[in-house]
Amino acid sequence: MTAGPDTRTSVSRPSVSRPSVPPGWFRRFRSEAGTTPGRLRGLLAAMILATLAVCATGVEAVAELRNTTETAAERTSPTVIDAALVRVLLADADRVAVRSLLPPTAGGKRTTNGPGGLYQEDIKSVEQALERARTTGQVDLDAIRTVNDQMVVYLGDVAQAQAHAHAYAVASPAPDPANSVDLSVVYLSYAAEQLRSKDGILVAVENFRLANRSHLPNQGWGPWLLLVLHLTAGAVLLGLAVGAQLFLRRRFHRRASLELVGVAAIVVLMCGWTTAQSTATSRALDEGVRETDRVTCLSQARALAALADRDHRYGVHLPLEVSNAHPPQGACAAATPAYKEHPTDAQAGGFLSEQDGVETQRKLRTLLSAPPATASVGDSMYLDVDRSLRQLQESRTAPLARAWDDALPVRGLEWILIICAAAVVGLTLAVFAPRLREYRRRS
Repeated sequence: MTAGPDTRTSVSRPSVSRPSVPPGWFRRFRSEAGTTPGRLRGLLAAMILATLAVCATGVEAVAELRNTTETAAERTSPTVIDAALVRVLLADADRVAVRSLLPPTAGGKRTTNGPGGLYQEDIKSVEQALERARTTGQVDLDAIRTVNDQMVVYLGDVAQAQAHAHAYAVASPAPDPANSVDLSVVYLSYAAEQLRSKDGILVAVENFRLANRSHLPNQGWGPWLLLVLHLTAGAVLLGLAVGAQLFLRRRFHRRASLELVGVAAIVVLMCGWTTAQSTATSRALDEGVRETDRVTCLSQARALAALADRDHRYGVHLPLEVSNAHPPQGACAAATPAYKEHPTDAQAGGFLSEQDGVETQRKLRTLLSAPPATASVGDSMYLDVDRSLRQLQESRTAPLARAWDDALPVRGLEWILIICAAAVVGLTLAVFAPRLREYRRRS
């Protein structure tokens, strides 16, 4: 009996994916990881990587400290101080111009000499301070160009006032004040507007100062994130060193490895030194910023006194009418003068602290409390106040320089950290390399 043809249909079976076979290197790594040579190599690699992490984070933290401190000490702080000095010099120059060019109030003889050398010296110092600020400033450098353009207009107005004052002084017969307009007073008013309006030179310089002041480090600044990573890497490295010591003691019966003790000592030294340097730099930076603010506050007090003395003289002839004042901001904000008004003694409080001396505060308040149209207030009162404020300002120069010097990290600290890291790597190799060579010879 013959069988008929097979009519069964073939059913395709679904393909079953087989697990991929690990490559050869992975199998070797897994097999060797549990051996003594494999553990030695793993500890060696882990300790070297941890050492590199400790070194990298420490060097980066020190570099950030150095860059921030050098920028604040060599650029930002001098720029802020120079900007405040420009306001002092301009206020004093305008004071000198007004006192020399306005007509006498009691029929005295009018001078033909003009503002004289003090005015020229103030203007020259303003130009030098502006150039230094332009060189060291970090932000808002266009403001310096604007101030320079405004200075041209201001100096032109003062020159016109000087020319008319000279013409009145040599005119024969002398003009009748009741029937003529004294153009020297008019041009001095123009100069005051250029100097003290809301878009004037003093406000532009103050905006420039505040913009650069904002780039000084905040209180308590430091590379704390990098320091945390640095200490974490150091703790990991210490843990690996302890683990390596326990492994060597268990496997090779070594009670203590002097190389690993040296590794631990160097790591503690690196982390401790970096932490101490960061903390000391943070405190010194805070002091440097405070001293910068003290110096600028004293400069603003000097500018306030010069503006008040100028108003004492100018107010007798023509009330000052200028635009709104610059809004108070930043350090000494409570005492920012309202330029459209005569400075008051209440504005002196924010400029001077208790350490500046009670007598100096009393002198400044006396000068500012006088009415703006008091012609009897002479140069002697202003000069006495300005001399006291300048002496206080000069007394802060040494603490300011000392604070910035203290803030600078130790010279070559980055290289010391690198050398210490290299020593750690060398000691680590000294621990593991002989045993790895021994196993290699056996194999």
